[in-house]
Order: sequence, then structure tokens, then C-alpha cells
Amino acid sequence: MPGSASDSIVATLMRKLNTATTNSLRSAGDTDDIVDGLLKSLPILGQQPLPKWDEEVIAPMGGNVADVAQAALKNLNFHVSHPKRNIHRLARIAKGIILITHLSNNKIIRDAFIAQHSIRALVDAMGSLSPLPTNNQSRQYATLCISNGCNCVRGHMFANYGLTGITEAFDSGILPVLLRCADLLIGDDAQYFNLLCEDLPKYIIYPSVLRTAEKSLTGFVVESASQAQSATSKRARKAFSRFQTSMDEIIAIKDIGVGHGKEVCANKMCYKSDLRSALWLCSGCNESYYCSSSCQRADWKGSHREYCKEVMAARNKGQVSPISPKDISFLHTLAQNELFLRERRVRSACREHQITMPVVEFDYTKYPFEITIGSAVSLPLPFSGGSPSSESLRSDWQNTVKIAPGREANVVIHVRYPTGAFAQIMESKLFMELDNDSDSDTSTPVLDDLLDRFYTVQVKV
Repeated sequence: MPGSASDSIVATLMRKLNTATTNSLRSAGDTDDIVDGLLKSLPILGQQPLPKWDEEVIAPMGGNVADVAQAALKNLNFHVSHPKRNIHRLARIAKGIILITHLSNNKIIRDAFIAQHSIRALVDAMGSLSPLPTNNQSRQYATLCISNGCNCVRGHMFANYGLTGITEAFDSGILPVLLRCADLLIGDDAQYFNLLCEDLPKYIIYPSVLRTAEKSLTGFVVESASQAQSATSKRARKAFSRFQTSMDEIIAIKDIGVGHGKEVCANKMCYKSDLRSALWLCSGCNESYYCSSSCQRADWKGSHREYCKEVMAARNKGQVSPISPKDISFLHTLAQNELFLRERRVRSACREHQITMPVVEFDYTKYPFEITIGSAVSLPLPFSGGSPSSESLRSDWQNTVKIAPGREANVVIHVRYPTGAFAQIMESKLFMELDNDSDSDTSTPVLDDLLDRFYTVQVKV
């Protein structure tokens, strides 16, 4: 059968890799032929059914998937720690990273890499590439290391649901490493700039990640863009400067922003906002807040009973919530703050487009972040489903904005936020009353430009 020869080669090479990486007396070139052979054969195996991976990759390592990851990481770390800074070392590091990338096509093996802190190993590998290579071929290998390293880091950071991967990346010093790598690149590498300009900035909306990113930059001084050695490095420094400014603004919002320290009652017929310390926290799931025992009982009789049981069952199995309630709660503060600052623009858009059921959506899964001003028709509520009639939309809207008897919000906020794995996006709703004082509706383009440094704003009708 096609591929069977390569499959048997893979099994043989995996055994050799296991033996070589456990030899403390080996030299740098001992694994060259083994790694080269695997890099040729693994892409063929990648097209085969999963049982082939068990047979040809995992079984030769004694059936222990952790040993597969360990062997590849040992190979990479050996070359990273090699004292000779020459082109051969760069080539071996590049191949070591690509080997990890190929093996990571299998989810079980990828998870084994992540459990052994592959993200830190990859960041350390990229951080070991300086000083600046002296010839073009060395630059090519350095670029190969950085490009493939960024690609593999992204794959491991977002492999699973939660913030563990992104937190490990920041804790490993990925920001300083990326800045130091900029002068080593030949041209603008897509993998590098996707990571620096799009993926990493999205996650500083979470206080836990923000703290780690802030700590990783302690004592790090970056040269200004004008001092950079290349156009690529100048672009990287500008992106980093923007990143730092975004961090500073979110830190300020975290400390003094609108709605700071507040939570929303989880009872869907209430949604009263108050300080977290003034609300009741469900003792079962430790995630849902309530303004009163009556609201807690009402929600328990509704949907919370089953949700609470699922959360407690998962916790008893050793599974923890991938994103903490405090991180999620801060997104409420962040969205409320940004809406407050753009209140006049929202009112103006609603009048101009005759929006009577306004919805403002904050999409933090994109960077720059995206704000869309629309209606319950153009930005349907999650529970509307399909294409409901105008009568049912109006009914849904009235039920949704009801905060308490005799009190209604006049805007609904949707918040989309990243949760680790690329395909996983959660959605929540917030409620806030807009000031309808038309005397303060004067547009201020200068303020709008200042606010929109990290946001794009659009109207969808």
C-alpha cells in the first residue's frame, strides 16, 4: 500500500530518536539523519488514519505518548543549549521546531507537548537565536526558526479551551523574545506578525493574562522604532508600542473604569447591576451572582439548576473553569466603559438610522477590537433564532431589556470574547441605560479618533 514503507520508516526512526535523545554523551550531529528522515516521512503519515499514529509513532516509544513529546523536546533543547553559535546549530533548531510541529498534527501528542511546557521550550528556542547572523544563509535559518516557532506556539496556545496556553506564553517572555527576534528576520514574516499584532493583544482583556504580560516586561527596555536596524524591526517596534499603550489603557479601566467591581444579577428577568461584594454568589458553581435570594430561587427553577450541577460535576472530576469569573466579570466593566465613552455616537447612529431596539456588539475576538452598532434585527439576540417576525422581535426585546419592575434599559450589549481554541467563542449580554439628553449629542471627531486607536466602529442596519 502507498505510504506503508514510510510508515515502517517512521517507526524505526522514532525508536532511534528515543535512543539518541536518552544518550547523555551524544554529539550535536547524532540525530541529524533521524530528524531529516522524520521530516520527510511524517507528512505522509499525517494523511493516514489515527491508528497508524499509534502503530508507527506511539508504539515504538513503549506506547507512552508522553515519551514521544519528551524525545522531540529533548532534541530541541539539546541544540538550543549547544554552546557553538553557528549555522549548523540554527539549522538543527529549525528542524527541531518543525519536527514538533509535524508531531503536533496528532491531538494526543500535541496535548502531551503542552503538558510538558512546549510553549516555554519554543519561546526559549526563539530567544536563543541572537546575536545577529553574519551571512544570508544564517539569516534564512533564523527566519525559518522564528516563523515555524511562532506557528507552533500559536497552535499550542490555542489548542484547548481556556487561558493556560496564552498565560504560559506571556510568562515565558514571548513579548521580549519577539522584539529581539525582529532584526533576525528576512522581510515581514506572516506567522511572526500574526502572533505579535493580532493573537497576543486580544488576550490582555483578561486581568489574569494582563498581570502576567505586565510582569514579563519588568526591566525590559525596547529601542524606539527609529533605532531599529531594519524595516521589519521598525514595524515590530511600532506594533509593540501600540500593544503597550493598549495594556496601559486596559489597566486604567481595570482600576477606575465605569462599572468597576460590579456584577450583573444572573436572573434573566432582573439583571440588576451592583458591586460584587453586595451580591450573593452561588455556593455551588461559584460563578453566578444574584441581587437577592428571590432572584437566586427564580433562576434555580429556570436554567441554573442543570448548569450548576454540570459545573460541580466537572469540578469533582478535577476539571476547572477555563476562564475565571473575575476575568469574565471584567469584560462587563470593559464593555460598559467603552460604551459610556461612545454614548453620543451610539445615540446619533440610532437617530440617523431610526434604530428603535439598539444593540451594541463588542467583538474582542478580533484585533483591533470591533464595535458594531445595530438593532435587534441586524444583530439578533442569541435566543431569537431564525428570522422571527417583527412582533416576536419586539416581544423578545421588551422581555430582554426589562431590568426590574418599572425600569428598562434602552440598549443591549453583546460581548464576544476569545476562549483559547480558535473555534470557541462565547457570548454574553449586558444591559445599560443610555442618557437620552439630546443636548449632549454634538460629535467630537478628535475624541472619536482617540477612542478608536484600538477599536473599529461600524453601523449595521
